[in-house]
Amino acid sequence: MATEDVYYVRITGLHASKAKLLDALHGLGVMHVSQSDISIEEDFPLKQTERLASSLLDTRWVIEHLKQHTKNECDLVFEETSVPLAIKRSDAFMKKIKDQLQSSIKKIESVNRDIRKLQSVYAKIEGITLNIPRGIALPYDSESVYAVYARISKKQQITIPQTLSASRDKEHLMVLGDSKKDVEQFLTSIDARIISIPALDHRPENEQRLIKAKLFSLEKQKSKYVGRVKILAERYYREARCIEHTLEILHERYEIPRKFRKTAHTYVVEGYIPKVHLRHLETIAKDLKVHVEYKMDGQAPTKLKNTTFVSHFEFLTHMFGLPRYGKVDPTPFMAFFIPLFFGFMFSDIGYGMLLLALAIVLKKTARRQNKVQRDAAFILGVCSFTTILFGVFFGSFFGNLFQLEPLLIDPFTDAKLVLISGLILGLIHLNVGLIISMAQAIKDGDIRKLIVEPIPFVLLQLSAVGFVFNPTYGAALLIATLVLLFMKSKLQGVMDVTGFLGTWLSYARLLALGLATGGIAMGVNIIAQQLHHVNVLGPVLFIFTLLLGHTFNFAMNVLGSSIHSVRLHYIEFFSQFYDAGGEPFSAFTTKKLKEKL
Repeated sequence: MATEDVYYVRITGLHASKAKLLDALHGLGVMHVSQSDISIEEDFPLKQTERLASSLLDTRWVIEHLKQHTKNECDLVFEETSVPLAIKRSDAFMKKIKDQLQSSIKKIESVNRDIRKLQSVYAKIEGITLNIPRGIALPYDSESVYAVYARISKKQQITIPQTLSASRDKEHLMVLGDSKKDVEQFLTSIDARIISIPALDHRPENEQRLIKAKLFSLEKQKSKYVGRVKILAERYYREARCIEHTLEILHERYEIPRKFRKTAHTYVVEGYIPKVHLRHLETIAKDLKVHVEYKMDGQAPTKLKNTTFVSHFEFLTHMFGLPRYGKVDPTPFMAFFIPLFFGFMFSDIGYGMLLLALAIVLKKTARRQNKVQRDAAFILGVCSFTTILFGVFFGSFFGNLFQLEPLLIDPFTDAKLVLISGLILGLIHLNVGLIISMAQAIKDGDIRKLIVEPIPFVLLQLSAVGFVFNPTYGAALLIATLVLLFMKSKLQGVMDVTGFLGTWLSYARLLALGLATGGIAMGVNIIAQQLHHVNVLGPVLFIFTLLLGHTFNFAMNVLGSSIHSVRLHYIEFFSQFYDAGGEPFSAFTTKKLKEKL
């Protein structure tokens, strides 16, 4: 439940061993390298990164244009190679594909420009039935005449001034006049929109037929050039992805020396490594003859350590902020209580089945690199089972659409018992937080924090029990509670009593959300049953109402149950013990491997 033990590490070696050390650390993929405050001059590995970056950009340009024309993917496996060989391979690859690809892309772009121009002209003259002068673009402005073409409302009544001449169809108007000013004033008065018409060689309807023929010809040309790109994609895409993978890893590897301290002959790597991997580091140090020092450090970055099941909930911890190094990781507790609270609030067999289907869809559609979506799908899948379980306990299957006997409680006849159950769950949840707080204070040796923070609220609960069985003991415990809180922050500390009670009562939302889910579902069923009696359309309205109403209820209460399950942790639970603000542990390895981790 605590964060993983991480040791501060300092590696000192000669520059001659630096490249091999980078290869070894990068391949191991378990060390967090710290940023040095000392600026350094570029050395050989750093100069290589410029070539690597240039080659990587070229390769990504190729991939960007090829990937839309192929479905070929490959498992990317990194094979150790030197930077010069990787760059040489990239250069040879670009030499055989770049010119062909550039030529085809330029031709495709040129054809696309011509297509857009013709489509624009086609759109402008579409619907025009008036006789437009051939070979003259509109608006036309000369010393003797100003001609313009405009769009107007179909039903608009227009009176043409005697100084102008005009012709119109349903929604177009062509106006001629001696004065540009007179024409524009008239068009403004009728709220007409001027349309620019290019010079046409034929009547509009004939011009449209010619444009269609040209567009057809251009599309054939485009298909030919696209076909060439597809051939290149089938032939070279897999190779391009493998080259990109190699260049990306090498670039990440040889960028890291910017963080190193150095002298004329030596370098120093500083960072952190999990305790379980120290033996691997010692093996590397022995092989490369570098000096390694390590020690415990309270300022280390935070690395969470959880089982496979619990690790799916870690992104929720990241959303709030990582715990500081050496503090308690709340993720295992969230992995238990979030599905429990969610199922309590959603509590319906039918909705639980829908939620399971949604989780499966999210899982199937999640991309490999989208870990958050995969984890969210997993959490929803777990919550679907608790939802079904509480649905059995409360006897709810799409509300009362299917009549079931509750296994434990009927929330609508025993709401008080459900409220008590929710508050008991809340009290257990808060006390787990208090126990964690006490354990953390004892571990840190902070006796004052132990006495004035968690213990008063334990005494407060014991005093409540004492008042029931022995009022004298209850009063004594309450006085002790108030004294300890006063020691913490005087009168403001005493006010924490009401704060704790308010926090506890927040768990009444477990009842509220549970009743909301069931109540809305029952309301939908009642409306659907009433509509079922409507003549002819009754069955259709019945089914439509059920589908629409239950879909709405499902969506709203999935959202509500999710938000409030997480909120009860972020606000109520974490306030008892959580110390956020940890720096995330970032292993020196390829980004793709980090995503898998």
